[in-house]
Amino acid sequence: MRTTIQAKLSQVCVKPLSMGAFLVGLCLSGLSAQAYIISDDFAGHALGAPLNGTVTPTGNATWVAGLYDFGFASSTGTGTSDYLYAGAYPSGYVGITTAATDTVTLQLAIKTNVGWASMKMGPTNDNSPSTADNGLAVMVTPEGVCDVWINGGDSYRYAGAQYSYTATGFNQFTLEYNGSTNKLNMWANGVPLLTNAAVTLPDVIRYAGGFYNTGGASFDDFQVSVVPVPEPATLALLALGVLTLIRRGRRD
Repeated sequence: MRTTIQAKLSQVCVKPLSMGAFLVGLCLSGLSAQAYIISDDFAGHALGAPLNGTVTPTGNATWVAGLYDFGFASSTGTGTSDYLYAGAYPSGYVGITTAATDTVTLQLAIKTNVGWASMKMGPTNDNSPSTADNGLAVMVTPEGVCDVWINGGDSYRYAGAQYSYTATGFNQFTLEYNGSTNKLNMWANGVPLLTNAAVTLPDVIRYAGGFYNTGGASFDDFQVSVVPVPEPATLALLALGVLTLIRRGRRD
């Protein structure tokens, strides 16, 4: 009789414990997988004011300019700004916090009519994608030629016709790097140009922006998002809870 009672009590205790492990793992997994986003539409600023030192509307990140700064401009020519504009060699970036296994996505609308312009994310703030600073960049020419730079090298090239490039308006570019799989994706105007390219970054991504051009260019609709991958210990706890529930269900 005593053995039977102990067995019953064991069953009563195991179920709450397994359910607790499952719920705790599920909650922790959900929390650890939450993304954070930094975005800026560059609207509402005084025309000609510098980008350097302003704060993004989403994410509260402070913009830092390079040797040359962007200025705010208006598509209507009056009132407050709704995009960025600069002459030669401007750059700007925001600092971000990532882990090696995170998925980091950078997007930016670019219009260039004189020289090339680019967007970039990587471990350092470097004005040019052509130097070996272990980053990821998209460079666009006024003719719509689009280069993807990986770790300082020109790795992929696409023609404007491949993504319906427009020379008179903004073109939307998106880079997505998955640190857990070491794969890179790239879209231009919603068209997938690069899919699951094998990429290994020797360092974590610490900034996003790196806008740089050799002539007049405009930029709009900046966004960077970071999606953390759940820690192995959290996933193990979640798996333990699931397996325990399955085993208990089979016994019952």
